[in-house]
Amino acid sequence: MPYLLRLLLLAGLCAAPASVRAADPPPEPADIIRTFEKAWAVPKGYMRPLDDAGWKARMTAFQKLAAVGDKAIPALTDALTKGELEVRVFAAQALGLMADPKAKPALEAALRDKTPAVRLYALDALSMFGKLTPTNELKAMGEKDPNRDVKAHVGFALDRDDKPDSVALRKRLAEYDLSKMNTAVAGKVAPDFELTDATGTTYKLSDFKGKKAVVLVFVYGDT
Repeated sequence: MPYLLRLLLLAGLCAAPASVRAADPPPEPADIIRTFEKAWAVPKGYMRPLDDAGWKARMTAFQKLAAVGDKAIPALTDALTKGELEVRVFAAQALGLMADPKAKPALEAALRDKTPAVRLYALDALSMFGKLTPTNELKAMGEKDPNRDVKAHVGFALDRDDKPDSVALRKRLAEYDLSKMNTAVAGKVAPDFELTDATGTTYKLSDFKGKKAVVLVFVYGDT
């Protein structure tokens, strides 16, 4: 290759923007968790305020962790074990979305967490790994746990018989368009969306156009 051509190619590479020369390195899982923790303000009451943006920070963190993949599991299990209350809840939720069997020991230990929300989401996460065995611990939780929501989720967890596909689940989450968050505005036409129920049936809002329909939204107190 002529010397002048090699020089021009080198100059072009040096002048190229960083996004062209090399992709930005993925964020560290621990940094993603810390960013969420800073953005997540603890509500004063049971429900979060209408103008709260903490849920967006949580969804953004979920997506980033999904993009990192199984390398995020150690940081999440550490957060579930050692984090502050809100971080433990977040970690249990995230591990449910990641559906990685390596997290099972930490999730099983979280069934004895003092915070009901941690126990509840740990149950949900464990149910993502396939049919749960009704152990004595789970039976006791279903009968004696002081929180009625936890009791209910014990039943849900034992009834589920999932065949987990952690790769597909992470891919779906990583590809979610974050710009669609908060597109529903009071007083305006709702954006079209679809949801799948527990039986696998998918419903699309536009399917009900022109029909008499009611959309009910049930929101947990910690969302």
